[in-house]
Amino acid sequence: MKTSLRFAVSVALASASTAHLIAQAVSPAPEPPASATAKPAVTAAVVSTTPAPAKDEPVTLNPFEVVADTRGYFSANTMSGTRLNTKLEDLASSLTVVTKEQMSDFAMLDINDVFAYTAGTEGTHDYTDLAVDRNGTVADNVQGNPRGANRIRGIGSANISFGNTEMTGLTPVDPLNIESVEISRGPNANVFGLGSPGGTLNMVPAAANLARERTSSAARWDSFGGNRFELDLNRVLLRNRLAVRASGVLQHDGYRLRPSGTDTVRYNGMVKYTPFKGTTLAGFFGFYRMAGNRPNALPPRDGVSYWLQSGKPAWDPVRQTITLNGVTSAPITADANLPDYFNRTFAGNARAQVYVDSDGLKFWTTNTSTALTGPNAGNQGIRSLAPSLASGAAQGRFTNQPLFTT
Repeated sequence: MKTSLRFAVSVALASASTAHLIAQAVSPAPEPPASATAKPAVTAAVVSTTPAPAKDEPVTLNPFEVVADTRGYFSANTMSGTRLNTKLEDLASSLTVVTKEQMSDFAMLDINDVFAYTAGTEGTHDYTDLAVDRNGTVADNVQGNPRGANRIRGIGSANISFGNTEMTGLTPVDPLNIESVEISRGPNANVFGLGSPGGTLNMVPAAANLARERTSSAARWDSFGGNRFELDLNRVLLRNRLAVRASGVLQHDGYRLRPSGTDTVRYNGMVKYTPFKGTTLAGFFGFYRMAGNRPNALPPRDGVSYWLQSGKPAWDPVRQTITLNGVTSAPITADANLPDYFNRTFAGNARAQVYVDSDGLKFWTTNTSTALTGPNAGNQGIRSLAPSLASGAAQGRFTNQPLFTT
């Protein structure tokens, strides 16, 4: 409002001065004698008004802090290039900055949502992260750790840092407590000392604002039954000296596969204090808790076909014998004597074995722990077995088992 008023007054004064000059330049000439021949008079007046140059005070930026110099989806500065506040145009590295406005407009809530819209990155939307060990056991990393189920430049999962500080990756990315996300691809990610050559995702933390109070709230729902409610408050206690900020979110993630779902609670607290010019103290506190069950991301595996092809052998866990075509084998107490249609890799090892038929629970065994007392004592390593998914099991481990069988 002050800027508009000053502008209006300046225009009014400039207009008055211009009118005065024109009045002086176009003053009426003395009337000629009656006998003189009247000639048209042409008068030109050129008025030039040049406003005085504005005297803006230079702004000194903190080289260790990225300021909120964003315009929509564009951010001019980053700290992921040199660990200092540097303009993106001065860096030769492959860097992408995703602002909070872009995250809001595209409904991005975690690292996988961000990687769906950035170059050279893959998340759970277009990449399925799994691992198969030497025994053929498949680990579903999308279900177990969706925060790390991604890769940059096709090399490996991204390093995660918060305010240029390495994070364990247990707390997922969330737009509530950050201002932007900086993605550094390639060896330049090693500038943080995290080691992975794939890349680094650095979260620029949100901070309390010393000059402006702000209150915002948001709510959203999705077609899978999920919802999210958030609140963000910023209060100035001493203008340009002391401010506090608090935010919180309640979120439920729904999935297509049932029953599954997760509930998330987040609370954040921020404080900023400037005791005197050139010194700023800032603090941050964050709380995160998630409870629930995520759905599996991998298709089911066939563990029955090869057992049927082998003649439906039966395993007696008490006598440790195999019955096939009416013939019972001698007790098997070592992996070397175990046929390939059985294995103990998928037997659960330290887990109990449960068989559920169409009409309810039919069989429930004890686990195969290594304790020397209890019902599992003695040769407990192969006490419980499971059907092999394919041929090629040797000494209880697979040698040529395919990833998926039909």
